Parts: sequence; C-alpha cells; structure tokens
Amino acid sequence: MCAAPDLSSFPPTARTYFEDTWQFQLPAAAVLGVVQVPDKLLGAAVAVVLDATIFHPQGGGQPTDVGAITAADGRVFRVTMSKAAGDVITHTGTFVDGAAPFAAGEAVSLAIDGGARRLHARIHSAGHALDVALATVALTSDAAKALVPTKGYHFPDGPTVEYKGKVDPAEADALVAQLQAALDKVIADDVPTSQRVIPATEVDPQYLGTGFPMDAQVRVVGVAGKLMCPCGGTHVMKSSELGAVKLEKLKTKKGATKLYYSVGA
Repeated sequence: MCAAPDLSSFPPTARTYFEDTWQFQLPAAAVLGVVQVPDKLLGAAVAVVLDATIFHPQGGGQPTDVGAITAADGRVFRVTMSKAAGDVITHTGTFVDGAAPFAAGEAVSLAIDGGARRLHARIHSAGHALDVALATVALTSDAAKALVPTKGYHFPDGPTVEYKGKVDPAEADALVAQLQAALDKVIADDVPTSQRVIPATEVDPQYLGTGFPMDAQVRVVGVAGKLMCPCGGTHVMKSSELGAVKLEKLKTKKGATKLYYSVGA
C-alpha cells in the first residue's frame, strides 16, 4: 500500500457545502493536483485535489458524497470517496474510459448525487434534533437528565446517537415515547437551522477532544433549537425538512445508552 501523500503544499479547500446543503453542482473549480492515496484493496488509488468542493468528506459520523468531476473537454473523474486531511480535501475515484488525468490549473465542474446528499443531511440533522428533544425532556425527566451526548452514527444502515449514562429498563419505553413526542414537535415547529464560526474558547469543553488547539476557529451548528455544537456536516435548512423521524429502540450497555432512529423516504 502506498504512503499517504504530503498535502502540506496545498492551500485549504474551500468547502462550499457549508454555504448551501442543497447545492448539488459547482460550475467552476480549479484542479490543484492529482495524487496517489492509500487504498485497502488496490494498494493505491488516484485522488484529485481542488481549490473548492461541494463534496462532503466522510467523517464526523456522516458518509462521503459521491459524484463526478468533469473537465471542459468532457473528461470525467468518477468520485467514490472524499476525505479530509486537515484543511485539504481529496477526491478519490477513477477517470472514466481511461481518460487522461487532469492537469494542475485545469478548470472543472462538480456534480454530486443529490438524492444521497439529501438523505445524509436529513439523517445527520435528525441526530442533532434528537439531542434537542432530549434536552427538552430532561427538564422534567430524571432519566433523560442522566444522559450526556457523546457521538453519533449518521449512516443510512442504522443511524444512532450515543449518550453517556444509563436508563433503567423499566423507564425505557416511557422515555422513548417522551422523546418521540418532543422530536415530533420540533419538526412541526419548522425551526431554522443556524450555524456560525466561533473561537474554540467559546465552545463547551465537553465537545472538544484532549489537546484541541484553543486558538482555532470552530463551526457550530444548531438544528431545531438553540443547542449549538461543533459539527462539520451538512444539515437541513429548517427542521420541517427532516420529514418523518422515528425512534426505533433504546439500548443501554456498559454505562452508555444508544438511541436508534430512522428517517422516512
């Protein structure tokens, strides 16, 4: 397997998906380089580095966007994986029909799978909305008050939100019913999603890992309410866009509680 490429010479990739979740095409971007990246199956794969992208990189509990990068002369690079290495995003895939690689400085256009982006954004936002529902229920429920958000898995094959803390099995069904009612309400209230970039010193320390650079700027997102937390994902513009979200089950194991949920078509 090839070594990870040195991307330090590339400037940060402009992430236009932060500006508009529903932007599925970017008419103009510039190729900065084509590099080799490690691949578990092939040993090495081709990746394109751009000055700007609409491809959300896999990470933060959210899947990669997939799609295509197209040159002015019609050459197509099919993107199957996008990843972030610091501030630089790589787009891994293959050139269709053995097309010649892009050259540095070449102008290209980008298009992602809009259906997949919509689904991933709704699933991710639903996880945040569930945190808001929990905070609401915690005002009157000791069972909910004992749970502290830790992480989420926002992939279509069984999304979950995990919390530190236990729930008594005798209280589980009642808590799920309360959370579902609170979740239904925040969706019906059609609350706008908010986002901003703030200094790390203004972020609740529980959301920052050990050794996080406190001189950094952090993007924080609030879905369905005022609960703002650091997030690099894509989200719905307002809570009504979540559609139907159903809490499937609650499981407590080894001091952690997982809430499993699903989003409708």
